[in-house]
Amino acid sequence: MTDKKINFYSPDGQLRSTINAKRLTGLEEQRRGAAGLSYLPLPKGLLFEFDFPARRWFWMKDTIIDLDLIFVSPEWKIESIFATIPMSSLDKLISSGDVIAAIEVCAGGAMQLGLRVDDFVMVADYPT
Repeated sequence: MTDKKINFYSPDGQLRSTINAKRLTGLEEQRRGAAGLSYLPLPKGLLFEFDFPARRWFWMKDTIIDLDLIFVSPEWKIESIFATIPMSSLDKLISSGDVIAAIEVCAGGAMQLGLRVDDFVMVADYPT
């Protein structure tokens, strides 16, 4: 896992909000996701980056907190937002189209951050 800073911008370029995310790097980390986390307060989140754009799906099996899921298009825009997904839900949350990343934040976090579909997403490494 590596720390990333994620800025969200409105379509007209105004900064909406910023979170600090853990980038899940391996397939096993991505499969585990938020499972086992008992706390994911804003401004923290989890970042899943994929090797190539494709339709993706998530479920919340074995999670013990409610979450929001944000899918990110290959153009690095918010493609869709699934809000307040119940913990341990086995419902498949499927992107509408191809995505290159997904972000998980606490339930209600997307609304608290003011995020909207078509907002731009910028991911950066933290300076060392």
